[in-house]
Amino acid sequence: MDDLDCVTPDQMKHLPYYQEFLAPLGLRWFACVKIACGDDVWGLSIQRGQHQDPFSAAQKSRLAHLSRSLSANAAVSCALGFAAADAALEAFDISQTAAVLLNRRAEIIRTNRLAHRLLTGDIRICARRLTSADPSATAAIERALHRLLWNADDVALMPPIPMPRRELPPILAYPMKLTKITAHVFADCHAVIVLVEPGARSKPQEAALRAAFGLSPAEARLAARLATGETLSAICDNLGIAKETGRRELKTIFAKTGARRQHELVALTASLEKSSGPLDDAAKW
Repeated sequence: MDDLDCVTPDQMKHLPYYQEFLAPLGLRWFACVKIACGDDVWGLSIQRGQHQDPFSAAQKSRLAHLSRSLSANAAVSCALGFAAADAALEAFDISQTAAVLLNRRAEIIRTNRLAHRLLTGDIRICARRLTSADPSATAAIERALHRLLWNADDVALMPPIPMPRRELPPILAYPMKLTKITAHVFADCHAVIVLVEPGARSKPQEAALRAAFGLSPAEARLAARLATGETLSAICDNLGIAKETGRRELKTIFAKTGARRQHELVALTASLEKSSGPLDDAAKW
């Protein structure tokens, strides 16, 4: 389509869009080439200057062929994006981490089996949105996703959002972006929400933490407890160590893992195997 499919030349002389926006830039004529994939439609805008002619019927016909080609490429790109998203979801499954995938409109498009188990009762999917029985928690999730998806500040991981449950401990929701999956516009997966059940979450293996990040035994013990959502103060009391010692060890843990906050440490250790295995047996020896 072009301008003349929408307005007349006489209207163009008076419309503010043409006279106040395009004219100062030396622009006038445009053509829009449709790129479609499933329910998604994009428009490739081609702009011409004031001293050029409008697009002819023959040129529009050539652009229509371009539309079909671009749409086919978009379909292939979307399929590859889905394959990458499914692989990420499988990785979350292997690491025993509940996760949901969202599109650019913050609508849920995939869940793994662990997330499906958690999303019942007070926390559920409603109209493809993650919702809570507590309206304030639902609003907090929406605000976090809006910032994650629309702000240009390169935020990759948001702080955890507690989602209350009536007779159970709250679920902690961690909105994040997986840059490798969401890097191109045709990717349908644009965000991930990791769901952590603090009361049920197992500690990452201390031996795995030591091997992965070069932590000392004391640092690995503290990191494993922090990864379950416990506070530093409670851990120090439970382990019988001074809070200053705990803070000093925490600084070292952050330096070695690259994490800057406790919620980043939780996300970082989520993929470590949590069941008893060879590393635990090796640690005993």
